[in-house]
Amino acid sequence: MSSEFGRIKREDISEIIEGICKLPARERTALKRCCGKLLKDADAGATMAFYQVYSLPANLDWTKDRLFTVACMRCMWDVLGEEDGEEEKTVPIEKVLYKKRRELEEKDSGGWSGMERRLLRLLDRKWDRDGILCTDLWRMVKQMKNEGNIIDMVSLGWDLCNWNAAH
Repeated sequence: MSSEFGRIKREDISEIIEGICKLPARERTALKRCCGKLLKDADAGATMAFYQVYSLPANLDWTKDRLFTVACMRCMWDVLGEEDGEEEKTVPIEKVLYKKRRELEEKDSGGWSGMERRLLRLLDRKWDRDGILCTDLWRMVKQMKNEGNIIDMVSLGWDLCNWNAAH
């Protein structure tokens, strides 16, 4: 990412994710149905729902696909909060992966090798317009959700926005 594109702040991502949580259930469902898709491939309902919460300046347009991805994945979990007296305990994806690896190592299981291959393949990809990284990431997050984890989408959004960055 060159300096001409501008840098996004964690607060910007947090505002978008908070906005997603405040959307009506019908619009969150439309976003959830687009998990693993890029914004350009999304249906009209999901696109309209996303643009209700996306209001970043034009120099941050390069973040739209990445933030759409995390917005859709955020909708995989029910909205918990003040109304049911619960607070979400989100975990960064890297901590879930670390925990999983430790569990598999303790069991002396060969299961990590398959997950490790998928993870390395995912990390080797560049974020581009073909959507393969988006789909592979969604599958991994879906597996983590099925194991009872609530992934921190602000952290994941930050990671995605810095994915191809030259540091």
